[in-house]
Amino acid sequence: MLARGTGPLTDRTGPRPVVVAGMLLCALGTLPFLLPHPGTVLLTVALVVRGFGMSAANMAVMVGAYQGLDRARIPHASTTVRIVQQLGGGVGTAVLATVLAHGEGASAFPHAFGWATAFTVVACAVGLCLPVRVASAQQRS
Repeated sequence: MLARGTGPLTDRTGPRPVVVAGMLLCALGTLPFLLPHPGTVLLTVALVVRGFGMSAANMAVMVGAYQGLDRARIPHASTTVRIVQQLGGGVGTAVLATVLAHGEGASAFPHAFGWATAFTVVACAVGLCLPVRVASAQQRS
Protein backbone atom coordinates (compact mmCIF):
# COMPACT_ATOMS: atom_id res chain seq x y z
CA MET A 1 0.00 0.00 0.00
CA LEU A 2 2.85 2.36 0.75
CA ALA A 3 4.14 2.12 -2.82
CA ARG A 4 0.87 3.13 -4.49
CA GLY A 5 2.19 6.67 -4.93
CA THR A 6 4.93 5.42 -7.21
CA GLY A 7 2.47 4.98 -10.09
CA PRO A 8 1.93 8.73 -10.61
CA LEU A 9 5.63 9.31 -9.94
CA THR A 10 6.46 6.85 -12.72
CA ASP A 11 4.04 8.71 -15.02
CA ARG A 12 5.98 11.93 -14.39
CA THR A 13 9.56 10.64 -14.36
CA GLY A 14 9.39 7.41 -16.34
CA PRO A 15 10.13 3.92 -15.06
CA ARG A 16 13.94 4.09 -14.81
CA PRO A 17 14.39 6.22 -11.66
CA VAL A 18 11.59 4.44 -9.80
CA VAL A 19 12.79 0.93 -10.71
CA VAL A 20 16.40 1.73 -9.83
CA ALA A 21 15.45 3.34 -6.50
CA GLY A 22 13.08 0.47 -5.73
CA MET A 23 15.70 -2.16 -6.47
CA LEU A 24 18.28 -0.32 -4.37
CA LEU A 25 15.80 -0.25 -1.47
CA CYS A 26 15.12 -3.93 -2.01
CA ALA A 27 18.86 -4.71 -1.89
CA LEU A 28 19.25 -2.56 1.22
CA GLY A 29 16.35 -4.40 2.84
CA THR A 30 17.98 -7.75 2.08
CA LEU A 31 21.35 -6.90 3.67
CA PRO A 32 20.30 -7.55 7.31
CA PHE A 33 19.52 -11.15 6.33
CA LEU A 34 23.22 -11.62 5.62
CA LEU A 35 24.07 -11.04 9.29
CA PRO A 36 24.55 -14.04 11.55
CA HIS A 37 22.08 -12.98 14.28
CA PRO A 38 20.02 -9.95 13.27
CA GLY A 39 17.43 -8.81 15.77
CA THR A 40 13.71 -9.14 15.23
CA VAL A 41 13.25 -5.37 15.00
CA LEU A 42 15.97 -5.05 12.37
CA LEU A 43 14.44 -7.86 10.29
CA THR A 44 10.98 -6.31 10.59
CA VAL A 45 12.23 -2.94 9.37
CA ALA A 46 14.23 -4.68 6.63
CA LEU A 47 11.12 -6.51 5.40
CA VAL A 48 9.15 -3.24 5.24
CA VAL A 49 11.97 -1.52 3.32
CA ARG A 50 12.38 -4.52 1.02
CA GLY A 51 8.63 -4.77 0.42
CA PHE A 52 8.35 -1.06 -0.37
CA GLY A 53 11.26 -1.25 -2.81
CA MET A 54 9.91 -4.34 -4.53
CA SER A 55 6.40 -2.89 -4.78
CA ALA A 56 7.69 0.41 -6.15
CA ALA A 57 9.81 -1.34 -8.77
CA ASN A 58 6.98 -3.69 -9.72
CA MET A 59 4.55 -0.80 -10.09
CA ALA A 60 7.02 1.15 -12.23
CA VAL A 61 7.67 -1.84 -14.48
CA MET A 62 3.92 -2.26 -14.99
CA VAL A 63 3.41 1.43 -15.75
CA GLY A 64 6.39 1.38 -18.10
CA ALA A 65 5.14 -1.73 -19.89
CA TYR A 66 1.82 -0.12 -20.77
CA GLN A 67 2.87 3.50 -21.14
CA GLY A 68 2.60 4.73 -24.69
CA LEU A 69 0.92 1.60 -26.06
CA ASP A 70 -2.07 1.60 -28.35
CA ARG A 71 -5.14 -0.12 -26.89
CA ALA A 72 -4.76 -3.04 -29.27
CA ARG A 73 -1.28 -3.86 -27.94
CA ILE A 74 -2.15 -3.84 -24.22
CA PRO A 75 -3.26 -7.52 -24.10
CA HIS A 76 0.05 -8.60 -25.67
CA ALA A 77 2.03 -6.46 -23.21
CA SER A 78 0.04 -7.89 -20.32
CA THR A 79 0.73 -11.44 -21.41
CA THR A 80 4.42 -10.76 -22.01
CA VAL A 81 4.92 -9.05 -18.64
CA ARG A 82 3.15 -11.90 -16.84
CA ILE A 83 5.21 -14.58 -18.62
CA VAL A 84 8.48 -12.80 -17.83
CA GLN A 85 7.46 -12.39 -14.17
CA GLN A 86 6.56 -16.06 -13.86
CA LEU A 87 9.75 -17.27 -15.55
CA GLY A 88 11.95 -14.91 -13.54
CA GLY A 89 10.31 -15.89 -10.26
CA GLY A 90 10.60 -19.58 -11.02
CA VAL A 91 14.22 -19.43 -12.12
CA GLY A 92 15.18 -17.20 -9.18
CA THR A 93 13.46 -19.50 -6.70
CA ALA A 94 15.14 -22.57 -8.21
CA VAL A 95 18.59 -20.97 -8.06
CA LEU A 96 18.15 -19.78 -4.47
CA ALA A 97 16.76 -23.17 -3.38
CA THR A 98 19.76 -24.87 -4.97
CA VAL A 99 22.17 -22.50 -3.23
CA LEU A 100 20.37 -23.12 0.05
CA ALA A 101 20.34 -26.90 -0.42
CA HIS A 102 24.07 -27.02 -1.12
CA GLY A 103 24.93 -24.77 1.82
CA GLU A 104 26.26 -26.02 5.11
CA GLY A 105 24.24 -25.51 8.27
CA ALA A 106 23.37 -22.05 9.46
CA SER A 107 25.69 -20.39 6.93
CA ALA A 108 23.44 -21.55 4.07
CA PHE A 109 20.83 -18.88 4.68
CA PRO A 110 23.14 -15.83 4.66
CA HIS A 111 24.81 -17.30 1.57
CA ALA A 112 21.44 -17.63 -0.20
CA PHE A 113 20.49 -14.09 0.83
CA GLY A 114 23.82 -12.93 -0.58
CA TRP A 115 22.77 -14.40 -3.92
CA ALA A 116 19.38 -12.70 -3.60
CA THR A 117 21.11 -9.38 -2.96
CA ALA A 118 23.33 -9.93 -6.01
CA PHE A 119 20.27 -10.67 -8.17
CA THR A 120 18.69 -7.46 -6.90
CA VAL A 121 21.79 -5.43 -7.79
CA VAL A 122 21.75 -6.98 -11.28
CA ALA A 123 18.06 -6.04 -11.60
CA CYS A 124 19.01 -2.50 -10.60
CA ALA A 125 21.61 -2.41 -13.36
CA VAL A 126 19.06 -3.73 -15.86
CA GLY A 127 16.69 -1.00 -14.66
CA LEU A 128 19.21 1.57 -15.91
CA CYS A 129 18.30 0.42 -19.43
CA LEU A 130 14.67 1.52 -19.00
CA PRO A 131 13.57 4.85 -20.44
CA VAL A 132 13.47 7.91 -18.25
CA ARG A 133 10.26 9.07 -19.88
CA VAL A 134 8.08 7.30 -22.39
CA ALA A 135 6.05 9.33 -24.86
CA SER A 136 2.38 8.41 -24.72
CA ALA A 137 0.47 7.36 -27.81
CA GLN A 138 -1.35 10.72 -27.79
CA GLN A 139 1.94 12.66 -27.70
CA ARG A 140 3.36 10.68 -30.64
CA SER A 141 0.37 11.32 -32.90
